[in-house]
Amino acid sequence: MLEIRSGALYVADMIAPLTLSLSEHDTVEYVLQRAAAELRTPDSIVEEMVLREKAYAEAEARAVTLAVAPELGGIAAELVRDDEETDEEFAQRRRSFAALLARS
Repeated sequence: MLEIRSGALYVADMIAPLTLSLSEHDTVEYVLQRAAAELRTPDSIVEEMVLREKAYAEAEARAVTLAVAPELGGIAAELVRDDEETDEEFAQRRRSFAALLARS
């Protein structure tokens, strides 16, 4: 197990220490090996991962605008359904695809 202790965690105007425990052996080894290879501390590696995940989440929340060239508006395309996709998810993806190509 690897424990990483942070200087502070800010919650509702309170400062409290934060301890993170990684118990999965492969994860611990990855963090330790990467830290050693990059001459960094394990806590800096984990912090970078958390910040990267936060950036991904923020990027996913932003709207994406696509412009489709007029010559692509009439192309025939069929969506392939994912194995684990529900009927509702597939229908939503189909509506989104149609909207992107300005189809009704």
